[in-house]
Amino acid sequence: GTSLEDLAYVSVKNHKNALDNPYAYFEKSFSLEDVMASKNLTENVRLLDCSMPCDGAAAIVVCSEDRAKKITDTPIWISGIGQKTISASFTKNNDLSSMESTKNAVAD
Repeated sequence: GTSLEDLAYVSVKNHKNALDNPYAYFEKSFSLEDVMASKNLTENVRLLDCSMPCDGAAAIVVCSEDRAKKITDTPIWISGIGQKTISASFTKNNDLSSMESTKNAVAD
């Protein structure tokens, strides 16, 4: 089975990889001991196991073909679009090893 230390190693790796990102929340790496000693949020999840809450945004311009040709020489044609979300609350997810919204989006 997967141990809490196994899961903590994922956090250690992710924080280490984030050092290459100038926009990362933390500008330091964390050791296995740091992650294991961080505050318990639930029985099996610690603070440093989690990503920081953050905002994100994306935008697309949807317009007619004539307008697209005035904006760019290389328009992208959208053949379909979809989105799925699920609560970020730990109490709403039955399985912390995968995201139900990802499974639902793939199924669509």
